[in-house]
Amino acid sequence: MAITINGTGSITGLTSGGLPDGSITAADIASGVIPANAEDGAGTDFEFNSGYGSNATAYGCRAWINFDGTSGSIGSGRANGNCSSITDNGTGDYTFNFSNAMPDANYCTFGSVIGSSNTDATNGFINAGLNAATGTHTTSAFRFITLHVTNGQTDYNQVQVAVIR
Repeated sequence: MAITINGTGSITGLTSGGLPDGSITAADIASGVIPANAEDGAGTDFEFNSGYGSNATAYGCRAWINFDGTSGSIGSGRANGNCSSITDNGTGDYTFNFSNAMPDANYCTFGSVIGSSNTDATNGFINAGLNAATGTHTTSAFRFITLHVTNGQTDYNQVQVAVIR
């Protein structure tokens, strides 16, 4: 069963002892209380302890896509999350368009490429908004290029891009 936390803070889908650390009790479920180690006490940040000794705010993947950069029609790619489409601006030059806008432009983008040969795969990388040619991040989109170390901007068979905030 899926675990759901709605906008009012109610949790559904939990069973007693339902988390790996057993921190959810029948009383918590009955009262609708989120255990203290799941949030920051102010009710604003989701936190967890992944075995590092203290709770910390969890920063999730806000958007991602896997697409074929050699395709004549990329659209929303092979699979994606929160990406309405990829705009192909030319060889190895793309714009990632969000389905739901980011709260601000202070997010982190990263990705990887896989080419048609071992040489392509080991010599490719993504430059996401790091120079004048690619522009800057906005709340609705960002531009990036895929590069081959010796051949410059290149279309790759597999391009994977993610956004963290």
